[in-house]
Amino acid sequence: MLALENYIKNCTNSQAAIFGYLREMILSVAPGINEDVRNNTPVYEYYGNLCEVKKTENGTMLTFSNGIELDDPYQDLISTESIAEKAIHFTSHKEIDTTKVLSFIKQAITSNRINAGKLENISVLY
Repeated sequence: MLALENYIKNCTNSQAAIFGYLREMILSVAPGINEDVRNNTPVYEYYGNLCEVKKTENGTMLTFSNGIELDDPYQDLISTESIAEKAIHFTSHKEIDTTKVLSFIKQAITSNRINAGKLENISVLY
């Protein structure tokens, strides 16, 4: 996990706090979520690409690979450079609404499971 430690070391205090909070939520949702660091960005996989936690100039962005498939009644998700991706931006860990973020993570997991044809144990997600 040296790559993850290096990522955190290069974060501001605010970015590190946001990352820690988001990481804990992501890994708590379903057993078997894979965590890796690619191009100095933490990435999470579950039956395919799930999300990434990216540093920005003034905060941290949680990016969903299949964000276009997510229901966003809060209108919090923003478009990214990729057509399929959607993201939510935070400048402080205090801005993170656990209910909303967990909803997006669970939807992304469900979407990945449907796309992979894997729907067993779906009750784990809710």
